[in-house]
Amino acid sequence: MISVEEAQKIVLNAELKPAIKKLPILEAPGMIIAEDIVSSDDIPIYDNSAMDGYAVRAIDIKGADKSYPIRLMLAGEDIPAGKISGARVDPGFCIPIMTGAPIPAGADSIIIKEDTQRDAVSVMVFREIKKGENIRYRGEDIKKGSTVFKNG
Repeated sequence: MISVEEAQKIVLNAELKPAIKKLPILEAPGMIIAEDIVSSDDIPIYDNSAMDGYAVRAIDIKGADKSYPIRLMLAGEDIPAGKISGARVDPGFCIPIMTGAPIPAGADSIIIKEDTQRDAVSVMVFREIKKGENIRYRGEDIKKGSTVFKNG
């Protein structure tokens, strides 16, 4: 028989190796993360629209306001979320775009629908915007290779 002190020493010095189990995230509530979780992709995975509106070049609507709107010509069909478009925004043109849709070539900003008025062939813009406005850039939330969750 061993003493209480010896038993405590054995228990305290014992190396516990809990079992590691891979689980889908929705099945893991209450579990402890065994290893760092590292992102395998940039999030978002491409530059995309943060709002419904029109993909534009900010320079094309510089100075636009309610008293002096700027007209841009429509250059394509609506770009829905997730659809890669071959469309291009050239000077003086815009393309309708939905939230989450990839930014088309040539565009550097998104003007929201509420600041525009559309007809069959053009869009009147009633506000200027800054380059990059209403765009979520690739990797803006999470960079590929970054630790998303630490173990423990």
